[in-house]
Amino acid sequence: MLAEVAEDHAMILGAEAVERRIDALQSLDVAFFGIEEARQRAEDLNGNGLG
Repeated sequence: MLAEVAEDHAMILGAEAVERRIDALQSLDVAFFGIEEARQRAEDLNGNGLG
């Protein structure tokens, strides 16, 4: 019985760790998208003679 409980907890903790890694990667993806968006807007302004 104790082994089953420990095994269940290990599976849950493993899933939570994977979920945290996915969340971190998604956060980085959003950050890089924001940087790219800002760079593109700056290029657009410079290309329109406004910068």
